[in-house]
Amino acid sequence: MNCALWYINCKGIKIASQSLSECFRRDVDRECTAKLISRYRYLWLNLSEQLQLLGNAYARTYSTYCLFMFVNITIAIYGALSEIVDHGFGFSFKEMGLFVDAVYCSTLLFIFADCSHKSTLKIDHFIQAIEMNPAVVSLKGYAHVNRELLTSV
Repeated sequence: MNCALWYINCKGIKIASQSLSECFRRDVDRECTAKLISRYRYLWLNLSEQLQLLGNAYARTYSTYCLFMFVNITIAIYGALSEIVDHGFGFSFKEMGLFVDAVYCSTLLFIFADCSHKSTLKIDHFIQAIEMNPAVVSLKGYAHVNRELLTSV
């Protein structure tokens, strides 16, 4: 349930950001004024704040989820092993249920950790690409607008 809500929220943020980007491009092609850019900047910062708040809310939720999975795996393995020690290795429904629970929770925890790792790598690559190719603002190719230009004026 919580994963579905997270997916819906992320999909909504994605659609909103793509729509904002398309509208910005369309409006800038029509007329490029400081007031227009200021309005879109406000909207973009507002969307960014919403995304940060969403991330903070889900950080607590998923840290609790990970803790719950670790405890569930530990208790399931302990219960299965204590059942084996007490009654021998007989593949009872209790043992099998506890082993299935441990494997299921381990699989869910692995999928969650793997997706988190892949997302972290993508974000790191994105930041690295931005650092390697910084934005260059120029005045129709005549001069590049940067700090050196501002201090020389």
